[in-house]
Amino acid sequence: MSRTLTKTVTSVVAALLGLVALSACGPATSSTTGSASPDGQGEDALPRVCQEDNSLECLRLDSGQWIAMVGEPGPDGLVVLDAGGPGATGRESLALRAALPASLSERAAVVLLEPWTYDPWSTRCRPELAELSLGSRTDLPVQCPDIVSKLEAAGRGQLAQNIEKAVGQPISAVVAFSFGAPRTLPLWAGLRSDDTLIVMAPAPSPGTSSADVVTARSRSVTKLVTQVREEECTPADDCPSVNDFLAEVAGEGNFRKSKVTLGQVRLFLLAATVDPAKYTPVITELLKDGALKTESTIERTALSFARVIDDGPALPSNVGFRSEMCQAYGEIDGLAEGDAIARSFADQLGPCTGTQFWDDNLPESIEAQACLIVNEEDLVASPDLIDDYRKAFGPDRLRTVNAPAHELPLGALKALTFTDGGSCR
Repeated sequence: MSRTLTKTVTSVVAALLGLVALSACGPATSSTTGSASPDGQGEDALPRVCQEDNSLECLRLDSGQWIAMVGEPGPDGLVVLDAGGPGATGRESLALRAALPASLSERAAVVLLEPWTYDPWSTRCRPELAELSLGSRTDLPVQCPDIVSKLEAAGRGQLAQNIEKAVGQPISAVVAFSFGAPRTLPLWAGLRSDDTLIVMAPAPSPGTSSADVVTARSRSVTKLVTQVREEECTPADDCPSVNDFLAEVAGEGNFRKSKVTLGQVRLFLLAATVDPAKYTPVITELLKDGALKTESTIERTALSFARVIDDGPALPSNVGFRSEMCQAYGEIDGLAEGDAIARSFADQLGPCTGTQFWDDNLPESIEAQACLIVNEEDLVASPDLIDDYRKAFGPDRLRTVNAPAHELPLGALKALTFTDGGSCR
């Protein structure tokens, strides 16, 4: 695989987890289904990714949801790609096509577009987005996430049928990374024995407790800080213990003599779990010197993780993130007192009042040829929360990798093959 593709897809994963702020792009003309309007608004306006790329065919399903398709449908059927999120534009999933194994790479690919990427709901949400601020517990009115969740819930039960009706071809493969696993779950049951299911570094399945999700991420921060301290701090550096450091960042106000706030430091540490190697120098300075040289990096990363611009307004992807996290995992309940890192993550989720929850269950067994690729070192998609995936796939359909970041296992995906019995290697 070329260095360009690897860099592109890896940067995509960072964007999905909130490390890269989404930028507003101007509308473009398109020949796909639907129409572009000057400000991207209106019932029939194309999703922005479709306005920007006229090589895509964008189709509106009977449920009102949109999909984007690349390639010509053929007798081998469709492959559904989902590179995760939530809060992703669809470009990330489209980039997956170039990394597919040879058996899937020539098929037409379909991407489910998150509802926040198309209108008209976003116009009504703008005043609410403007009220959000970095690192604060927000009482975001439920109208915006609720609009999104109702649209997704309306089509979730008939998702496979709606896609196949719109395109005129059956779904023959699903390839999902991270949050793409719970989002595509309704499609799995319809896959036949000669179809393909590839799931990589899955996010916890729907119904997992939100408290478990955010607490697992807090444990990952502790693990990361511990690793950095062991590798980078010497006795001469006089670094605080991990417990003392985490107690220090749990407070309010600014961090030591720097201009960054402790809330920003907590959000930065959460974001750093996506790509630990990239942010190890910053964590090292936090432990040693108090962030005096890395303030701008901490500030930018915290803003991107929280999906806000400066102290507001929030980016539209913020609503997409909140909505789908609520739909999958529900209201935060039972969070341990005193875990400031977990609370900072929980504050990015907001209330789930009015959300229509996903009630999908993982199948007891999977008929398709299938592969579950688990990164044992993943600090974002915790291997501790996916026992149900392991059970559903079984040991013959499990592959493990060891990578220092929450990233697409590009090499394992490209080289993936299946035995006659449907297991992967």
